[in-house]
Amino acid sequence: MGRGMLATEDIKEGEVLFEMPRSMLLNLQTTTLPYTLKATGNKEAIQRWSKMQEEGWAPLILAMMWEDYHASTTVKQVEGSTQQTWGPYFDIMPREFSTPMFWPEADLDHLRGTSIENKLGRDEAEATYHEKVLPFVQSMPQVFGGIDGDSDWFSLERYHMMASRILSRSFHVKRQVKGIEAETHNSAEDEENGTNNDGEEYEHVGDISMVPMADMLNARSGSDNIRLFYKPQVLEMRATKDILAGEQIFNTYADPPNSDLLRRYGHVDEPNENDIVEIDASLICVNTERLQWACETFGMDEVFSINPPFEVDDEMIVLAKIASMSKEEYTNAARQEKCPSPRLEATTNVQAVCQLIAEALTKRMKQIPQLDATNDNQRRARVVRQGERRILEQYRTAFQELLAEMTEETKTSHSAAKKRKR
Repeated sequence: MGRGMLATEDIKEGEVLFEMPRSMLLNLQTTTLPYTLKATGNKEAIQRWSKMQEEGWAPLILAMMWEDYHASTTVKQVEGSTQQTWGPYFDIMPREFSTPMFWPEADLDHLRGTSIENKLGRDEAEATYHEKVLPFVQSMPQVFGGIDGDSDWFSLERYHMMASRILSRSFHVKRQVKGIEAETHNSAEDEENGTNNDGEEYEHVGDISMVPMADMLNARSGSDNIRLFYKPQVLEMRATKDILAGEQIFNTYADPPNSDLLRRYGHVDEPNENDIVEIDASLICVNTERLQWACETFGMDEVFSINPPFEVDDEMIVLAKIASMSKEEYTNAARQEKCPSPRLEATTNVQAVCQLIAEALTKRMKQIPQLDATNDNQRRARVVRQGERRILEQYRTAFQELLAEMTEETKTSHSAAKKRKR
């Protein structure tokens, strides 16, 4: 597992393993880059830097590139100087990654159909670099050392490297704490464009911090025994359970599915009870007009996430009902903006609803190929695919059983109605 931390003696639950002053975190509040920019007196550059902070991870990535460069030049200029930089911190950070961002095309093909496939964001990240970061660097030679665009310190490769360090090692640390002690989790949720692909609330880049020491700890699904808590002046790493001497100390990544573990950190857990599968709503409702109406009128997501244990998703039921409506029923519902009930009742229509969802699960499973794995990347991809296929199979079986149950109830209800008529 690379670097990690072991207990050299017994640790009691609630014991503080170490504290980290906020001043030692690396973030947009502690980087020296904005002060260096201000010292130039270039108001346009300062405004561009300020605007950049509204556009995702780019400013933090650039700040880390700058601090790495600054640490190197400081050492060269004042040999033996005691001036503190983040140079030693960068020296122990990884330079190579096993995340899909760095995989060759042949290996990426093994992620086809999984929840990772459209979340790598490499094209968007490189567009941000070429359109915003590189021009900014080239416009300030007095700050970035006369960079001509080919320098290793501010190259596209180093941009990807720093972004991957943030993605895999950063923490979400709120900038202000109003007297409330709170828990932090590994951040790494938003892509380089500043918003994640799960539709979660936007996380401001100013709340993302690199936390030395804390980011050296490994994590494994269901094994965490410490957590990072923050106070106004310091962050505390505390034991959440008793840890015996010799045991490894595990932090938490908030138990993400294997698709996120592989995308962010480059590894997978076997087994992983937190696996999920994402299903495009268009697999349930192929009619684009009805799908758009449902999403815009009732705020439905265009992607559903399912994970064990089996539960009937209300929105999936509602969408399937909309998809199975007759033309007249849909016209009336659209005119009245009336949302169908998410309840499943023994009616003829409910059979069509369950059938639509079961067919959507079958379509989703067919999107995930079964391929032979010949290297580590492909083996990790296979673990992700197998986990997602397993969930789809479980859900499809459950819906088929539900469909059979509803069909039987419908027959019983029709038979009772005929007897009453007689």
